[in-house]
Amino acid sequence: MDSVPPLLLQMRKLSAFADRRITIDAITSELGISQGRGHSILHEDLNMHRVCMHMVPKMLSPEQRKTSVNMSNDLIDMTDKNDDFLKKIGTSDET
Repeated sequence: MDSVPPLLLQMRKLSAFADRRITIDAITSELGISQGRGHSILHEDLNMHRVCMHMVPKMLSPEQRKTSVNMSNDLIDMTDKNDDFLKKIGTSDET
């Protein structure tokens, strides 16, 4: 079994990390490790997490709209405080 530091270096070097839509399958296949090991390294060692937000604005209730605006404002505040914050966010379009 490979030790974690060499795997971390390999994961960081993957050009696929430039593509935030990469799947765990693609990463683990490229590195030849199990999905469980890949998840563990991504979540525990690299502190990366999947965040999914799927909302259709015209269908939101007033409370949901308020929450969406608050979340957006929080993201703007976090970006203002930390220049690297947006580098930690991945997005995708499932359409």
